Amino acid sequence: MRERKIVLFVMGDEEILERSRMVVSQLALEYSVKIVRNYSAAYKIIVEHQVDVMVCGPAEEQFHQNIVDAYRFMESARRLKRYRDTPMILISDVEDPNGYCDRELCCFAVIDTLSLEHRLCETLVQALEELWCTSPHTCPMLRQDKIEARMLYIQNQNVIYPIQCAKVSHILASNRSMEVCLNNGGKYPVRYVTLQQLLEAADVWYFLQCSRSGIINANYVRNIDYTNRVITMCNSDQIAIGSTYVRSLHEQFPTMQELWQRRQNRCMFFE
Repeated sequence: MRERKIVLFVMGDEEILERSRMVVSQLALEYSVKIVRNYSAAYKIIVEHQVDVMVCGPAEEQFHQNIVDAYRFMESARRLKRYRDTPMILISDVEDPNGYCDRELCCFAVIDTLSLEHRLCETLVQALEELWCTSPHTCPMLRQDKIEARMLYIQNQNVIYPIQCAKVSHILASNRSMEVCLNNGGKYPVRYVTLQQLLEAADVWYFLQCSRSGIINANYVRNIDYTNRVITMCNSDQIAIGSTYVRSLHEQFPTMQELWQRRQNRCMFFE
């Protein structure tokens, strides 16, 4: 039987970690404290151990105030049944205008860096006190929000926008920036991220790369002109096909003539 509860800190930012030292030291007297600098190490810990409270901040490999990986980590943890109600504390100065962190990720608290020393200790005490209320007969049921859709987290300067992958029509890269285009016409500029990084972050089968500078959502393709190498999306936007991507797209989207021929061949086989 596990004796001490585990508190996980993901803090790659040296300044935030240093300002939290006193709280961490006090906490270590009574609880098992684990500190990691990046979210790859954090994933390993939450799989191998039962973590009771998570404190998430900017990771080691991120530029200052990039909090996207923290959102992805909390989303992944919430997908695991044993972490649906685990208190998660986010340390961030990034604005969340849609309230996604509270509404969908059920974040226990969001602490800005200016009030870190004053609020972190108090918030951790409250989170740890709630852990004693584990029986359904002695405490009200906690929220059971489910994250059903894969999300992309777009951060523009000091604001973060969570976007459902299913609502993205296509993504276009130009010079050192990109534009995420929604099927309803909405557009979000993205900087300091590559197309490959976006594909890996989304991790959905219907995102297909059609050129060195373009990704399409297969669900929103209206027509493909292989002769002129142009894709027409459902919202009438047209995306160019790179010459090296024609074959892979052709495998996903055969022409109408080829579909007709395949049906004819099946009919002849059964006859």
